[in-house]
Amino acid sequence: MRYPQPGNVGSLGHLGPATRDRRPVATGTPVDPVVRMSHCLSRSQRILKSGGNPVQPRPLTSPARWMGLDLGLRWWGISLSDVHLRTARPLAVLDARDRAAAVRRIRTWIQAYAVQRMIVGIPLRNGAWTTAAERVFHLCGYLRRRLRGVEWRFVDETETTWNARLLTPPGRRDDAWAAALILQRGLEHPDTLWTWKDLLRLRAS
Repeated sequence: MRYPQPGNVGSLGHLGPATRDRRPVATGTPVDPVVRMSHCLSRSQRILKSGGNPVQPRPLTSPARWMGLDLGLRWWGISLSDVHLRTARPLAVLDARDRAAAVRRIRTWIQAYAVQRMIVGIPLRNGAWTTAAERVFHLCGYLRRRLRGVEWRFVDETETTWNARLLTPPGRRDDAWAAALILQRGLEHPDTLWTWKDLLRLRAS
C-alpha cells in the first residue's frame, strides 16, 4: 500500500523543498498545493506551499508526529505535523459517510507516520458549547474507542473554517486546511489543549 508522504515545509523556517510537481495518491480527497497563508493570519501560522507525495512512508524510527482532525457531518479533514512538531500541513479529506473505511485509513496513517497525539477541533461559539460541539463530542468518543494507543487532545476551532477557505483553491474542499489550522493552533499553544476530562467539564458547564 502507498501512503501520501508529508512534504518538508515550515512556517518558522525552511525545513526543505516543497514538492510542487507531484500529485497525491487517491486516498480520500487529496489536497492540492496552495500559496502561503493569507496575511490576515499571524506570521507564526504561515505554512509554505506543499502537497502530498505518492511515495512510501518513512521508517518508523523517526520522531512521533501529531495529527489534526476537523470532523464534519459529511467530510473529515486530516492534517499532519512535521517531525519537529512545529508545522502542520493538510494531508487528506475523507468521506465520513463510510466511517469504518475512514477509521481504517486514519489507523494506517497513525502507524505509518508514528502518530503520538490527535488534536481535534471543537466548534464552540464565544467559548460556549454548541449543537455542533455535541456532535463532534460523540464522534470523538467513537474514534477514541477505535483508535487506541494515541493521546487525544482538543482545542477551540473558532475561525479555522473561515481561514481555511482563504487557503483553498476554488472548487476544492477546505476540510484538510481547517484540520491543519486546528493542529497548528495546538502545536503553537500546547498549554491551551484540553484533555477528555476537560472536555467533559466544558460540556457540563
